[in-house]
Amino acid sequence: MYREGRRGSHEEPDAYSGITLMTPGPEPRSPANLAGSKWTSRDPALAYCHWVVIARSGDDVVLQSVLSPATTMQIPWRGLRDRERWQPGWS
Repeated sequence: MYREGRRGSHEEPDAYSGITLMTPGPEPRSPANLAGSKWTSRDPALAYCHWVVIARSGDDVVLQSVLSPATTMQIPWRGLRDRERWQPGWS
C-alpha cells in the first residue's frame, strides 16, 4: 500500500509478481533505525563500496565493509544523508 504524504520508506507494487517492495526513503531520520541497514559508498577515495551499519555510538554510526569485515569506520549518522557520498542499499 502506498501512503501519500509520508516521508521515509514507501511501498510500491511490483508489476510483475504483485509483491510489494520497500524502497529506501530520501534520508535516514533517526539513528535508532539504522542498525543493519546497507549503504553504497559513492566516494572513489574509499577502498570498498558496500557497507553495513553494525553499531551506534551517540551521534555516530559504525560501518563495516562487506568485502573486508575487519575494515570499519565511524561517521556521524547524519553524514549518510549526503547523496553525493552515500546511497541507501547496495547498487
